[in-house]
Amino acid sequence: MLLCSRVIKSATRVTVLARPLSSYASRGSVASNNKSTGNRTRSPRPGNHSFEKSNKIKETWTKKQFVKMDGVEDKEGRHLFLIPADAYAAAERVPKILHSHDLPAAVDFVSTLPASLQSTVAWNHLLSHCAIHGRANRAEKLFHMMRKRGLVPNERTFTHMLSALANSTSESTPDKANAWIERMAQHDMVPSVIHTNAQLQVYARAGLANQVMAKVRQRMRDQAPSPDHVTLSIALEVVPLIVNQPTKEIRRMWHYAVDHQQPVAPARTSSRLQAKADGIMRLDTMQNDAREAAVNHGALKIDDTLLVAFFKALARLPRHQPQARNTKYRHDALDLVQEITSTMYNVPSTDEAPADAKRVRAQPGIKVLDALVRCCGSLRAFDLGKSYYDQLCANYPNLKPDKQAKDAYAWMTANTSNRRRDQGTPPL
Repeated sequence: MLLCSRVIKSATRVTVLARPLSSYASRGSVASNNKSTGNRTRSPRPGNHSFEKSNKIKETWTKKQFVKMDGVEDKEGRHLFLIPADAYAAAERVPKILHSHDLPAAVDFVSTLPASLQSTVAWNHLLSHCAIHGRANRAEKLFHMMRKRGLVPNERTFTHMLSALANSTSESTPDKANAWIERMAQHDMVPSVIHTNAQLQVYARAGLANQVMAKVRQRMRDQAPSPDHVTLSIALEVVPLIVNQPTKEIRRMWHYAVDHQQPVAPARTSSRLQAKADGIMRLDTMQNDAREAAVNHGALKIDDTLLVAFFKALARLPRHQPQARNTKYRHDALDLVQEITSTMYNVPSTDEAPADAKRVRAQPGIKVLDALVRCCGSLRAFDLGKSYYDQLCANYPNLKPDKQAKDAYAWMTANTSNRRRDQGTPPL
C-alpha cells in the first residue's frame, strides 16, 4: 500500500526504491549459486572437498615448477627458485639469490639447474661473490664444479679468480696468481690489463714490493699490456718500501703518465653554431684518437685519485726510508712535487704569478689540495706547502677546502711560525 502511494506521488523515488530491491535479489541469487556450486571465492568450510582438491592441484603444480632443492617450498622468497625460462633468466636470478639469501643457496640453485639452463655467466656471479669476500679456496672449488659441467671460462672468470686471491690473506696467493695467469694461455686468452693489475694486487698484499716494481717496469717497457692509472696506483702504494732509489721510481712513473696521458676533449662552448663550426670535427677526431690510443697504446687518465697517490707516495718516503730525511733525498722529492704541481696546475713554488695562465690544465680537487699540503709537511717544506695552499685557493675560487684541508693548513702555518721564531725572523 505504501509503495503504491509513493509511486503516485513521485516516479523518481520508485527508481530509487527499485534499485536496492533488484540488487538484493541479484545478491541473493549469487549467494545461492555460490552455496550450491561451492565457488572458491568464499572461505572454505571444514569438509569442503572441492577446496582440498584445489590445494592438491596447486601443490602438484608447484613441485613441478621449482628446482630440485630440499625445502625449497618453505624458503622465504621461494619465487626466486622457480625454474627459469632460459639460461639468460637463470643467470639474472643468481645475484638476487645472493642478495636475499646466501652463497650456499645460490650454489644449490645453479648446480641443480638442467644442463640447458647452465651458463658461464651464472657461475661468474658466484665467483664474483667469492672474490669480493676473499674466499679464494671456495672460488677454486666452484671453478672446478663449473668445468665438470662442460662450461668454458671466459676472461671475466679469470678476473674473479685473481681478485679472490688479491682479497685473500693466504701466504700462497702469489704462486696461485701466477698459475691462473698461465692457465689463461690454455684457453687461448691473453691476460689484459685487468688481469695483470689483479696479479699486482696479490703481490702488493703479500708485501712483495720489489716484484711489483719489476712487473711495472716491464709493462712500461714492453707495453704488454700497457699500464693504466690503476697499475700506477698499485705501484705507488708499495714504492716507498723498496730499498733502491724510490724517488727515481716515482719520477719514472710520473714521466710515463705524462707521456701516455689520455687527450682531453675540448669543452663545449655556449654557442651551438660556434661549436658545430669550430669544434665538432676536432672533437670527433680527438675522441677517436683517444679511443684508439686507449686500446692500442694504453692511454691513461691523470685524475685526482692518481695525483693523490703520487703525493702520498712522496709523503711516505721519510717514514720508510731513513735516507729520505737527508737534504739530498728531500730535495729530490720536493723537486718532483714542484714538477707535478707545475705540470698540472701551472703553480710555481713561490708566490710569483704564473708565466702563462693558459697552461692550467685542470682544477684540483679537495683531496689533491690536502694531499699536496701534507706531502710538503712530511718533507719539512712548510713554507712551500703554505704557498701552494694560498695560490691554489686564489687561482680556483670554486675550490672550497674542507675541515681536513684547513687543519693541514693550520698545522703548516704553525710550523712555519715556529721555524721563523727559532731563526729570529718575525712571523708573517
